[in-house]
Amino acid sequence: MSCFHYKLSLYVIVLSILNLKPGEGLRTMKTKLLKSLIVVSFVVGAIFIAKPTYALSSTATVTADDVRVRSGAGTSYSILDHLSTGAVVNLLGTANDSDGDMWYKVSYYSGSTLVTGYMYSVYIQQNVDYTQDADFEAYLEAQGFPESYKVELRKLHALYPNWVFQAVHTGLDWATSVESEYGYNVSLTQSTAYGDRSTDSWSYDASTGTYKVFDGSSWYAASRSLIEYYLDPRNFLNVNRIFMFEKLTYSSTYHTAEAVSSILSDSVFSSYANDFVSAGASTNVSPIHLASRVIQEQGRSGSYTSSGRSFTYNGVTYSGYYNLFNINATSGSDNWINALVYAMGGINQSSTSYSRPWNSIYKSIVGGAMFLSESYIAKGQDTIYFQRFNVAPYTQTTKYRHQYMTNVAAASSEASTVYSAYNSLGLLGNSYVFAIPVFLNMPGDETPTDNGNTDNNNGNTDNGNTDNGNNNNVDNGNDGGNTNTTTIDYANELGWKNSDGYVSGIALNTSVDTITLNIKSKDSNANVNITTSSGASKSSSSVIGTGDKITIVSNGKTTTYTVVVYGDTSGDGKVNTSDLLAVQKHILGSKSLSGAFLYAASIKSRSTSVTTSDLLSIQKHILGILTIIQ
Repeated sequence: MSCFHYKLSLYVIVLSILNLKPGEGLRTMKTKLLKSLIVVSFVVGAIFIAKPTYALSSTATVTADDVRVRSGAGTSYSILDHLSTGAVVNLLGTANDSDGDMWYKVSYYSGSTLVTGYMYSVYIQQNVDYTQDADFEAYLEAQGFPESYKVELRKLHALYPNWVFQAVHTGLDWATSVESEYGYNVSLTQSTAYGDRSTDSWSYDASTGTYKVFDGSSWYAASRSLIEYYLDPRNFLNVNRIFMFEKLTYSSTYHTAEAVSSILSDSVFSSYANDFVSAGASTNVSPIHLASRVIQEQGRSGSYTSSGRSFTYNGVTYSGYYNLFNINATSGSDNWINALVYAMGGINQSSTSYSRPWNSIYKSIVGGAMFLSESYIAKGQDTIYFQRFNVAPYTQTTKYRHQYMTNVAAASSEASTVYSAYNSLGLLGNSYVFAIPVFLNMPGDETPTDNGNTDNNNGNTDNGNTDNGNNNNVDNGNDGGNTNTTTIDYANELGWKNSDGYVSGIALNTSVDTITLNIKSKDSNANVNITTSSGASKSSSSVIGTGDKITIVSNGKTTTYTVVVYGDTSGDGKVNTSDLLAVQKHILGSKSLSGAFLYAASIKSRSTSVTTSDLLSIQKHILGILTIIQ
């Protein structure tokens, strides 16, 4: 029963008891009120007593095999025991790990021994003692939620009765939607788990067993099964992930600087909380959403697009521009340059929309908020989910396109950040509105993952992963409670594009010493050796060129990269007439290029295809008309 209907009903009851007509109530109530107090109290009490309630049980059931019980909330704590599907535990409380994900404190008897420990919340399901709530059941029915949605929505309603769940009927066929989100550069993943990457011919070379990289050095086409998992809203009707469906409008009640600070803490953006709040208020966008989106795009240490670093575009060097939301950072190895060109107002620096140029972090925050508001939220993509999967029936943009991010797991990861912020400040009890999509012809149950893996984002797991097959044990991605030595992805850390060991993105005239120092800045223990393609050592002052080998040894592990400098087909680290001649001979078939040198000649397509367009690019570079972008 809504508050309005309750008040209206109570007023009618009072009038009825006092035998008054609605127009006479206020005039005569004073003389008759005392007579009715006892009766009204009885009726009101009866209303509250009769209203059914939900109650979450203090027990939970394990939903996976070999789930670890640890001594604390997080994988760094020791393993106490393993439990399997169907085991029942007592719930004693909750705690968050360092990534903000929720763990349950549990207890149970193993034989005659009482065990108390922590279990990752993804793998246990809290039991619910249901007492039928007729009002909520009628609401779910009126909204048109399928039965497969209702069990989890009832649990959320039991926990947070102020939350409002709206069914958004997309009118889209489920299978069609999955297929539309699958394809070239539409949905990407960094996951290395079996079955998570597409193995169709456009994304995988079966003859060599290699996957095509679509962005950066480690973003691959997601498989249909992985897309199905992240597209299916029913997989995220839990406290940790429900905020991917939160409506993204501003609320002065709980969108405070303190709430934003909880998201930005331990990041290079921690001093900008008030700026996010101000930007959110002025654009009617949740500053929680703005801050979590920046962390999603930048990480906590920032990136090229938040540092003001210099970059070269069309032969001109610029610096002092910022794009915290990575707007227009289209996929590719140099996508950050595209983002900074957008931030400065385009190639001619003439575009002033969204308060460009963004020559300060503050202006990037405000301008990015304006962009999100006008380009996404105001056009119907008003939840994190709809910004990742553009399937809302009221969207003003092309369905399955105009999607803010290609990372298939981005909405889930960002929702976890929002949850952690609200939870840390005790704001989960506030009234939130969640727009939850419903598709036509959905499978009867939630879509499972291939092997239990969830978010893999910016190179970091989102703490919902199994052990990728290691001993078939699960909690959130680490095995045995021991700290494993992490292999650093040097290419990714340094902003290089890595394709099967060939790295590009190293600027022309970069010295060996510079490369060595950059690697050591990421790993002080690294032993770096750089040689020519023939194996000869290079001096520290010499220039990096195509075919050079970068060998890094650290913690007993060896990583080797072969350098590709576009336009440099001779390996001297320069682009000159000798390269022009080499490409010409390759095109004519008189002397073919191969390996790194072939890649270096493919300036336009960045593949093994070399055409007269590449020849023209080298010629223009030599004449100073353009600079070949690495």
